[in-house]
Amino acid sequence: PTTPAAAAPPTSAGSSRSRKSLGGGVSPAFNATLHHPAAQERELKLKAAVFNQAESGKKGIKALVQKGLVEDSPKAIGALLRECGPRLRQLAVSDFLGSEASTDVLVYLIDSMQLGGLRLDAAVRKLNTSIYLRVEAQKLSRILETFAKRYHECNPGIFADESAAYITTYALLMLNTDAHSSKVKNKMNKDTFISMNRDQNLPHAYLGALYDNVTACDLQIEEREQLDVVREGWLLKQNRRKVGWKWRYVVLSNRALYVYKSVSDALPYSFSPLEYSVVGPPVGKKFEVRCLPDSGPGGGAAAAPPRPTL
Repeated sequence: PTTPAAAAPPTSAGSSRSRKSLGGGVSPAFNATLHHPAAQERELKLKAAVFNQAESGKKGIKALVQKGLVEDSPKAIGALLRECGPRLRQLAVSDFLGSEASTDVLVYLIDSMQLGGLRLDAAVRKLNTSIYLRVEAQKLSRILETFAKRYHECNPGIFADESAAYITTYALLMLNTDAHSSKVKNKMNKDTFISMNRDQNLPHAYLGALYDNVTACDLQIEEREQLDVVREGWLLKQNRRKVGWKWRYVVLSNRALYVYKSVSDALPYSFSPLEYSVVGPPVGKKFEVRCLPDSGPGGGAAAAPPRPTL
């Protein structure tokens, strides 16, 4: 659906409420943007271009080291991956991090995450929006093992050990696929999820809360209070049937475009991951967001794209 941009909030009922930022203060102007200084931005784009042109994440890092754009150390490489963030092909980054040779870089990255005081599902969201988790099983296992160890260290007392944290994290990813994939017809209920995890000796209320949070909101979606906001404001959005227009509050993060029915909503009405999105040619003030397959340097599809959501 096409969407004409609007810099001002709507004048309909309820629009008189002041716009609040995700942190509780006044939000930035709609067309304000948060970015690095120009020189640093050019440097990051150059590094991202070198990485993205390589056939794989491993070769991308090797090219950066050979060109003297990054020091050959886990700390320097991890800092580069974090700073370049969504500029990099996320599947290539995850493929690199999940390899056994990159364990030190993976540990550095995950140890830099502040997970203390977060529910497990909130911590998994933070992980999922930092490291793409659609990789082969062995590499996914390495990533989750490192994450589980970090989560257990930051939140002692919730799980008996890091193994229990790992098993429950894996169960959450399975639940997320079950709950949000259109291919799964018979959805897992709460009792089944609790029964699957009974060996972890977690309170039923805790497991039930995890179930509710994941089934209510896809783990791809970042929590509003943890969003790295690039822009936010009102848009006049055409509905999916293209028969009407409604004002929606949108928030653009480094990872996705989120659409909310009101400023105060905790959960988005819809979202579009930037990794697989392209903005069509504008017609006047109208533009269209489309989801496309991810393509590597050779042009082949590297992974199945998320379903279109806008």
